[in-house]
Amino acid sequence: MQQFKHLSFASSLCGNCTEVCAVKINLHELLLENRKESVEEGLATFTEKMAWKVWKLASLKRSIMNLGTGKLKNKVVNGMFKDWNRGRADLQFSKKTFNQLWKERFKK
Repeated sequence: MQQFKHLSFASSLCGNCTEVCAVKINLHELLLENRKESVEEGLATFTEKMAWKVWKLASLKRSIMNLGTGKLKNKVVNGMFKDWNRGRADLQFSKKTFNQLWKERFKK
């Protein structure tokens, strides 16, 4: 499991893989089960665990999400997760925060 756990996390779990499977294997549920086993076995690294905690904190607090420019966020996030980004495109944060876009759109 340790060697291949990352494969279960490479899927979006949208269910399309199950829909197109010629032999109707319930792939997205198997991937979800593999993710669960990976977590239960404690296979996540310290860095991975901390990254999810920081992501959760930032997602729950708009003020934290608004800190820094898009360029800075791109540099920090993509720099911290080089291994995770192997085989994936870098994340690209918007130049403006959601709050800035909202204010521009609904100016009175």
